[in-house]
Amino acid sequence: MIESGENVIVVDNLSNSRKVVLERIKELTGVDVMFYEKDLVHRSDIKLLFQENEIDAIIHFGALKAVGDL
Repeated sequence: MIESGENVIVVDNLSNSRKVVLERIKELTGVDVMFYEKDLVHRSDIKLLFQENEIDAIIHFGALKAVGDL
């Protein structure tokens, strides 16, 4: 998406990930993506994202890696 010229916004509550991924994205693409440490189960967090950004599409990759992560 970045290579095709899209502006990417990463939203993650970091419950099973780390911010180091953002550094790796920058190393690979040369782009410092916008990042929000938010949990999308909170309506106020979602509202803020849409107020601060012009969002055309959403791709949701969030999931727990295993049943034991619940």
